[in-house]
Amino acid sequence: MSTITPDIPEVAVIFTTSTCTYCTQAKRYFDERSIMYIEYNIQTDPIAYHQYNKLVEEKCDGRRGVPLILLGDELVEGFDKRKVDEILHGELGY
Repeated sequence: MSTITPDIPEVAVIFTTSTCTYCTQAKRYFDERSIMYIEYNIQTDPIAYHQYNKLVEEKCDGRRGVPLILLGDELVEGFDKRKVDEILHGELGY
């Protein structure tokens, strides 16, 4: 993985951990709506962990938590359905 935003048609990038229930809810939410995403598990993928840390430092003022959802240029900390919907329907026109 050379970049965190691959040139494939995923709408979202979701950083997760194996035991995070909110991560499971976020993935289910995208699955139920047939919204394509790519998942990076920061517990099992060292490159994803590095990219996650970089995003946290640059865009989250060091606040850590999962899921961390990247929608276009927008970042959603945690699973906030309202914010996800606003971005999907507004900026991304999904």
